[in-house]
Amino acid sequence: MSQEITQQELKRVLHYDPETGIFKWIVNAGAKGRGRAGDVAGTNDQGYIKIIIAGKKYRAHRLAFLYMNGNFPKNAVDHIDGNRGNNKWTNLREATVIDNNRNMRLYRRNVTGLHGVQPGYTKRGGWTICFPGGRGWAKDFFEACCIRKSAENRIGFHENHGR
Repeated sequence: MSQEITQQELKRVLHYDPETGIFKWIVNAGAKGRGRAGDVAGTNDQGYIKIIIAGKKYRAHRLAFLYMNGNFPKNAVDHIDGNRGNNKWTNLREATVIDNNRNMRLYRRNVTGLHGVQPGYTKRGGWTICFPGGRGWAKDFFEACCIRKSAENRIGFHENHGR
């Protein structure tokens, strides 16, 4: 297993601006033309900024923690505003994977506007309800929404859940 980069090595090759969330190369980034000193570092990888250092791929939000705190986060990093490319220091927080998932945006194909409530795709119709630790069914949409919101409150979802 390859060794993780240290804060000292990171600061030798990249500068991080916590106000903008942008990393810039301090040194030329290799023979493949990945970046020259002064260039913005990273490429878009499914909305996240990916930076390659010494042949190893890192996500910029994790590098921001190393740059600012001296170590990588133990858990996931949550982009508070839901924008994977916004790596401003004030937009990042360490979170468990469960907490990070609670702060997800709605899927594009969501037809109800609410996480975990979908039309029942069975002969009986109604609404299917999904939440961590359980599933349910309701005859009407309002009842389904109430069940889902009650479950969210019980297990402590963020206030901005479902932005």
